[in-house]
Amino acid sequence: MSNLYLVFFACLLGYLTYYYLSNFRTKLHKDIYYAFYQIFPQKQPHFTIEQADQAGQLSPLSLANQWIYIGVSIVLCSIIQTLTKDLTLTCFYMSYLVLLFIIGKLDWHYQLIEPALCQLLLLILSGASYFRLISNSLEDVVESAVISFVIFYLVYHISKLCYKKEVFGQGDYWLISALSAGLSWRDIPLMISLACLLALFYALIYNRLLAHTKISLVPFAPFLCTANLVTLFIKMLI
Repeated sequence: MSNLYLVFFACLLGYLTYYYLSNFRTKLHKDIYYAFYQIFPQKQPHFTIEQADQAGQLSPLSLANQWIYIGVSIVLCSIIQTLTKDLTLTCFYMSYLVLLFIIGKLDWHYQLIEPALCQLLLLILSGASYFRLISNSLEDVVESAVISFVIFYLVYHISKLCYKKEVFGQGDYWLISALSAGLSWRDIPLMISLACLLALFYALIYNRLLAHTKISLVPFAPFLCTANLVTLFIKMLI
């Protein structure tokens, strides 16, 4: 029976991943449309939501078939279940990985990190800690999340004040806070250092291979997510 639940969960997670990514562009256009209407209520847009979506400047995400997402989800769930032999733990790990994938893919394509996804990631980690699915206590989760959030919130505003522009986006400090929740606060510098090195390496390779173009903006979320997984793996080995 547990295998049946696992397959159902994997199929649901794979489909939801595809559905969220495939509809994100439309959702974002709708948010922009409603935000415009709320800011300028006296200037009602002369176009409909559907027209705004069709004429939007955001290019659609390049996605594989939904069955590939479902198939990959089933395979990953099976691998994790084989390693952990715990259905609840498998569901937690899969949810965590899927959120990292969605956040990383959206930032890679749109240079946009949605704070709501980061807050959901933080909520999942807090729940995992409460039910003792991870070694970190709830106090450790809150401590790491708050410390990293405060530090990078200040860095964001200080750098914006000094350089008159954003060094990184608001979504970045939300993501750093969420990812740090699964680590000890002592491991946060390692994760950030790894992410910076990966981003720097990517920028160097990009500029070297494509000498006629210069990369102007590096999406940081994919490197943060990768660095987080590497840091967690290092902790497991120690």
